[in-house]
Amino acid sequence: MSSWDNPSAATDRNELVFANRNTIYGAFQLRREYNKRVLIAFAITIVVFIILVLIMWLPSLSTVQEDLPPIVIDQKEINIEQKKDDPIPPPPEQPKPLIELVAFVPPVVRNNAVEDTTQIIVQPEEDKNISNVNQKGDDELVINTPTVAVVEEKKEPEIFVYVSEMPDFPGGLQALYKYVGTNINYPEEAKDAGISGKCYLRFVVTESGRVGKIEVQKGVPGCPQCDKEAVRVVKTLPEFKPGKNNGQAVPVWFQLPINFTLK
Repeated sequence: MSSWDNPSAATDRNELVFANRNTIYGAFQLRREYNKRVLIAFAITIVVFIILVLIMWLPSLSTVQEDLPPIVIDQKEINIEQKKDDPIPPPPEQPKPLIELVAFVPPVVRNNAVEDTTQIIVQPEEDKNISNVNQKGDDELVINTPTVAVVEEKKEPEIFVYVSEMPDFPGGLQALYKYVGTNINYPEEAKDAGISGKCYLRFVVTESGRVGKIEVQKGVPGCPQCDKEAVRVVKTLPEFKPGKNNGQAVPVWFQLPINFTLK
């Protein structure tokens, strides 16, 4: 069998085809390295495929799905029961407006006009010895400049929203809700109009535990009287145990929602 009829002898075939031709470069080199190039391309394809599989497979092993429990915020509200209607006392009598009376006093005409004069009283000086010698005086002029006191502007203390030790009402939150529900009055205008809703306010518990600045964040719609009543009751709160930051008493914001409900 000749080298051309043997399929495995591709190199011999290339030499037969390119006999008596230029074999340094060109088509002869491509034919001669064909099998080598095919093997390299196949190996690269296998490696790329393995890398892609690893990239898609490894993240699924490293990722751990954790089911975290949902955070439930317990928002407590104060339900204010409507008190029995008390008889409305008659409005107090308004004081009558005062009328200012201006009396006209005729001027008094004097015959002899007396001019006001300022008397200058000169007291006699003590006897002094007069000398004929000229004495040189002091050329330096001493001026006393008044001292101006510098008053530094007092800065307001920082009001904290959250501290390590929050303010505490005597008896806890339940005692606070009970105090507000007992001392608050449902406005008559709101009852007559059938208005109900929530009033969200916050106030400052100072370093001494007293109630300071009060802000209505969101009032009852259509009922400014309800907001005023909520502010009034908060002003009457007894002293808190003040909040502390790093062991030092500081002013802290305290939030309180109040619910006005008609039953």
